[in-house]
Amino acid sequence: MNNLGWNMNNSMDFSQPHRLDAGGFIVEGLLSFGRIIRSLALPLVFIAIKNGHLFLTWQFWTILGALVLLHFIYSYFRHRNFIFYVDEKSQTFVLSSGLLSKSKIVLKFENILQVNVRQNVIQQALDLYSLEIDSAGSKEKEVDLYALSEPTALALRDYLVAKNLSETDTLESIAQQQAIEDELLFRIPNSSILLVSLFTNYKQGLLLFFTFLIGLIDVFRDFIPTIDYEGYYQDYQAQWMNFIGQLLLVFGLVLLIPIGINLVKYFFTYFSFSLRKNQKGDFMMHYGLFQLQQVIFNRKKIQMMSFVQNRILKLMDLGILSLLQVNTDPEQKDQGIIHIPGINSLSREAVWQLVFGRSLTDKAIEIKKPMIGLFISRMVKLTIITLAVASLWYYRDGGVIGLWTICFLFMVLSVYNIIYYRTYQLRIYGDCLVKDDGVWDQKEIVLPLDRIISVSVSQTIWQRMPKTANLHISTASGEVVFRHFDRKELISLSNQLLYTVERV
Repeated sequence: MNNLGWNMNNSMDFSQPHRLDAGGFIVEGLLSFGRIIRSLALPLVFIAIKNGHLFLTWQFWTILGALVLLHFIYSYFRHRNFIFYVDEKSQTFVLSSGLLSKSKIVLKFENILQVNVRQNVIQQALDLYSLEIDSAGSKEKEVDLYALSEPTALALRDYLVAKNLSETDTLESIAQQQAIEDELLFRIPNSSILLVSLFTNYKQGLLLFFTFLIGLIDVFRDFIPTIDYEGYYQDYQAQWMNFIGQLLLVFGLVLLIPIGINLVKYFFTYFSFSLRKNQKGDFMMHYGLFQLQQVIFNRKKIQMMSFVQNRILKLMDLGILSLLQVNTDPEQKDQGIIHIPGINSLSREAVWQLVFGRSLTDKAIEIKKPMIGLFISRMVKLTIITLAVASLWYYRDGGVIGLWTICFLFMVLSVYNIIYYRTYQLRIYGDCLVKDDGVWDQKEIVLPLDRIISVSVSQTIWQRMPKTANLHISTASGEVVFRHFDRKELISLSNQLLYTVERV
């Protein structure tokens, strides 16, 4: 994808109504046809099993061909009614679409969060691009211009990004800035993304593993009575080898499920990741294997940052950095989140410099540790869960669980909570707060002070006697809670934060 400058694209007049590229009806037809096939997958499989001979008749293929032809004719006329333009007076982007049912979307420039340029496999074949617009008032992509030529897509992207900058930024200043080539901050090797895909999200794997073990015990109990011990030795051995082979196959598939999920989530999605910075200081990300994506968003709209790495990835100096933007729907946790898997310390330093303008290694002004109540509360909860699981196993199995089993689980949970308690801390800087926690997966959450919306202190009935409390900090991307700190210290800190919020 060529990086066309603003001075080459500013001749395009987006105040006039524009249609999508002529080949866009093919993209619309294929994508919508794929959605129809997916929705009818189960009925088609059922028909294939019960009456598979129908798929071999000429009548079936004639009807199917006629339906596909009608579908693409409908897609063509629907595509022709897809019109977009910019209203300079009201400072809005307007999209009109629909054939039988007309719809109109009016999006204010100030509400635009991200402007992404993407290209899937179909669009690559037709040399077309998709421009998607995220806004602060929508759960999903509010605008998807799925068939634009490369010059039009990049020109519209640059136009909308320029409109979404501060009022002091003019189009002439943007033109001067983009005349200089964007600075490449870093590239993430595909091997690093692959390592993150292979060595992360073990919780899913462990859950599947324990589920497999429980099922294995049931299968083993059902299998033992069916073995013919009075038969020949060869038959007895063959039954056992067949049984063990099936178990190994199922076990291998169970282990591959989390890896497959991570490959789709990280490796295929963020393949060949690179991060650039323009002269304004905004992010420009390029990534994607089957679907090429180019994402631009303003650094000032980053509400929080989080960095996660487990013990294995820490040895490799790799992790997952997530940038959280405005989230208008608490149920849609992944809305407005950009993940950067496979990032190392040097690349984290580049992002940190871009957001805060200082070094990642600067020392904190103050580090606060939680009170012992954090350890006690977690220990009580996990002990109750352990006893509940033990009781369930007892009634299910009909036997008595040994005291050593309960003691072993109690010791494991105690060690886990001790490590969690020791790693849990609040770091205070002049421009942000940082929360550290985690045992195997160590997590760091960064909260810029100028993004804080509200601050509150809460106290449960169990925290009154030890005089501890919880600090709740809300941003436009969600809430972060610091639990079981000294109440007086939290009140003093909350007053300082509220003063900072009011001053901003």
